Amino acid sequence: MTRRVQVALVPLRAVLWDIDGTLADSKPVHERFFAKA
Repeated sequence: MTRRVQVALVPLRAVLWDIDGTLADSKPVHERFFAKA
């Protein structure tokens, strides 16, 4: 993994956690996403 990709993933991960915190759902968004995969 290149350094540029790692840097790009940091804000993406932060956004995912922010969305998780704002939803009233019992399961976080990324858990539902990976459960379907």
